[in-house]
Amino acid sequence: MVGCQQILRFEDRNDGRIDIVCSGELVAIPPSPKRAHQGWRYLEEGSAPSEDGDGSGLAELPPRLYGKLAALALV
Repeated sequence: MVGCQQILRFEDRNDGRIDIVCSGELVAIPPSPKRAHQGWRYLEEGSAPSEDGDGSGLAELPPRLYGKLAALALV
C-alpha cells in the first residue's frame, strides 16, 4: 500500500450494492521492509530464507538493484 484515504461513510445503492465514500485527500504511506510471510515454515529447510539479519533479505541485494527498487518505493 502506498497511500490511504479516510472512509467517510457507506451509502446504499438502488441496485443492492454499497458505495464506500472516501475523503478526497490521499495520504502517502512511506514504504517499509516486511518480514517474510510465515508460510516459509512449510518449506524444506534448504528452500526457506535464512534467519540471518532482519529476515528481509535486503542486505543481500546488490547496491544497484536496491537503488532501483528504492526509487520505485518497493523496498
